[in-house]
Amino acid sequence: MLLYCKDIIPKICDIATDKTKISLSATCKLINGMKRDFVFREQINLGKIRMLPNFDNFEFILINDMLVNVGWVTTIPKKAKKIYFKTKTTNIPQFVTHLTFCDSFDEPIQDCIPDSVTHLVFGKQFDQPIANCIPSSVSHLTFGHSFDQVIPNCLPASITHLEFGWCFNKPIKNVIPKSVTHLKFGWRFTQLIRDYIPDSVTHLEFDSPFNCSIENGIPNSVTHLTFGDSFNQSVEKYLPKSITHLKFGRSFCQPIENCELDSLVQLELGGDYWRSIRKLCAKLTHLTIREDLVQSICDCAPLLTHLTLICPVHSYKKATGLTGPIGTFGNTGLISARPTLPIYFDFGQIPPSVTHLSFSLRFNKSLYFVPKSIIQISLPKDYNQKIIAGPDTKIIYRKTY
Repeated sequence: MLLYCKDIIPKICDIATDKTKISLSATCKLINGMKRDFVFREQINLGKIRMLPNFDNFEFILINDMLVNVGWVTTIPKKAKKIYFKTKTTNIPQFVTHLTFCDSFDEPIQDCIPDSVTHLVFGKQFDQPIANCIPSSVSHLTFGHSFDQVIPNCLPASITHLEFGWCFNKPIKNVIPKSVTHLKFGWRFTQLIRDYIPDSVTHLEFDSPFNCSIENGIPNSVTHLTFGDSFNQSVEKYLPKSITHLKFGRSFCQPIENCELDSLVQLELGGDYWRSIRKLCAKLTHLTIREDLVQSICDCAPLLTHLTLICPVHSYKKATGLTGPIGTFGNTGLISARPTLPIYFDFGQIPPSVTHLSFSLRFNKSLYFVPKSIIQISLPKDYNQKIIAGPDTKIIYRKTY
């Protein structure tokens, strides 16, 4: 029996939480004796384990300025894989792998970042030159709120994930390394991107108020593309066929139906979008669309399982010249007037393949006789209408959309 115990316990501990391992070791002397062989895989402060006999068995270590200042950070566990350090100084231990500067930090960083660092995050106030300061070991780089330096040829070719903060709005010619796969621009970025984003990028995200032309700007490697709320430029000729996930913000209302997006599986449209998308629906599994447009895709989205319906932020009166009430689309994509809105939601307009249905803020219609095929409905927290659904349908109320 003891032999079985020695064989089974290590396997159990491989999938157990650190707390469970400690509790397990307290059950008997045999397992307590095995504790020195347990490997702990959750983040823990170095100060809590520095005197333990199984010190070397911790993989994810947290250190801070206080531990460094008192001289406790002289050695690390032999099995340590990641060392997390958040600091407001340039006194950085040589073995740190994940380095985060505090929001108040805004000092020169020349020769202060060790070659062990793979993940580097700058705080809100940092806005210093970085030429020859970022080691080639860094793969994930995040700039904070205030950073807005000119940085051509400053970033190492090791970076795969690059995120700019709120204030960055400098030209990006020769800025983005060809190694970058995930690229995110911040709130103020409004620079031209033509030919400046490398073919290595697969995930690309723009925030508001970016509203520049994307002609020759989106590389063919991109699979996930996100635009902010202000973007409303022509895209039909400029989106690569490689895109599988596409998200537009609130203001976008340009035609997209004729885009060659044969791989598209997830599409999110904002409250101002009123055009037809029927030709894009064949492979969609996830779709976010205005509630009053859903009937136009009911018969052409056979794979759709996750549907989010949003209330229009603005009507399409400005775009169409209509003076009457908000309309809906028929199968032709044309607008038909709807004089009144029902007080209950019509499930007949939902594709039968849908299993997860979400509603945005301001939705407040009654949900009568929810189809059995829908296993989850997500509603705004303030929703207060009647729901008639089967016992297998899960209802979730969320705080935000």
